[in-house]
Amino acid sequence: MWKVLTVIVQATILFLSISASAQPMRDPHAILKKVNETYRNLKGFQFEYKTVYDSKTEREGLTSSLRDERLSRITAVRPDRIRVETQDSHSSVLFIADGQNVWLYSSQLSAYTKRASGKVDLFAAAKSYDSRYERMAREVNAKLADYAQLTAEPRGLTLLPDESLTVEGLQIPCYVLSLVRGVGNNKDNTRYWIDRERFLVLRESTEQTSGVRPDSV
Repeated sequence: MWKVLTVIVQATILFLSISASAQPMRDPHAILKKVNETYRNLKGFQFEYKTVYDSKTEREGLTSSLRDERLSRITAVRPDRIRVETQDSHSSVLFIADGQNVWLYSSQLSAYTKRASGKVDLFAAAKSYDSRYERMAREVNAKLADYAQLTAEPRGLTLLPDESLTVEGLQIPCYVLSLVRGVGNNKDNTRYWIDRERFLVLRESTEQTSGVRPDSV
């Protein structure tokens, strides 16, 4: 017998340092394209966001839950200056590149490393030889990289009614897009709240559902 595992991941992103302008749009694919352009063309920026992970597993009348939170901050000036900080319940990691050197500090190890920087790609994927702590830092970048290449199949994307979010005391009108991937008991349903003027993702909420075999924990 199959049971259902539901995972909800929510990230709220506060944008602090750039602005743009746009007219209201009703084509969801055109909105996604504008989001792509915004994140690809960022030159200098500061983002802060919190990721909340809630997991609930139900099996034969028993329920287990897991919750984790992570705070992430990223500040960068292209092409090669970046500061990334990520903190969870276990440790914090600080990654800094100034165009000449790269520092990586781990609170869990109470230690840091320093090396010549070479080229630091803000949106580079984690490499197989990266340390656990550098991968944690690069995961912060990965969220921005996702928005720079966010695409969807025509059948999986829906424009929902607009909503407003409160950010630092301001009401910000947002487009709300629903993006569904997969089918049946194995699918992801993600919603994006997108600033209508700046085409920044201010909130993302993902519900993932998948079948779990009877002998799974």
